[in-house]
Amino acid sequence: MHHVSKLASLLLVGVLTLGGCSILGGNGGPVESSLSPEEAMAAVEQENERLLAELRVSYPDASVPTVSQVALVSLKEWPHVMSKCLNEEGFETNVVDEGVGGTLTDAQKEPYAVAMYACNIKYPMDPRYTVPFSDAQLNYLYDYYTGDLTDCLTAEGITVEEPPSRQKFLETYSAGSWTPYASATGVSDWLALNEQCPQNPEGLFG
Repeated sequence: MHHVSKLASLLLVGVLTLGGCSILGGNGGPVESSLSPEEAMAAVEQENERLLAELRVSYPDASVPTVSQVALVSLKEWPHVMSKCLNEEGFETNVVDEGVGGTLTDAQKEPYAVAMYACNIKYPMDPRYTVPFSDAQLNYLYDYYTGDLTDCLTAEGITVEEPPSRQKFLETYSAGSWTPYASATGVSDWLALNEQCPQNPEGLFG
């Protein structure tokens, strides 16, 4: 099984519809996107250049198609849009754990890499999901972590460890800061828990 996930570090953090706990975000309310349209466009172009360079390193002689952007996609939309695009390119794929999965033969690896590149150019991830969080986003996330998310996980029988101070959380987030989900070990149905208690609050990305 060959799995492709553009946001492995963000696995299962998409905003999901809650069925049970009343979790609609942190105490501060939804956060406005800090990216201007110009900054977003520049970020997409930079990512496109990175993807092309990555493809050229792996397959220097690959024939790279000229494609245009169709639409920016959200974190939640990305795996579904990618899978559909790859299927249209002739590869049998499906959505697996917020990523894209499928089976490849050795002969398919290069054309698949080219198709993946083309699909990413057509449907790039909205840059607001990939740039580092702003201080406003981190404060909003901390409120959610220490409030609604902790309450929801506790209601599911999970004992959440004591959180760090807000300042320590802000200072250490980029290096892998505390999250209530670190206490969710030995969970039998991870996807169901993530749907019941989303890892990110609604409105985190604007």
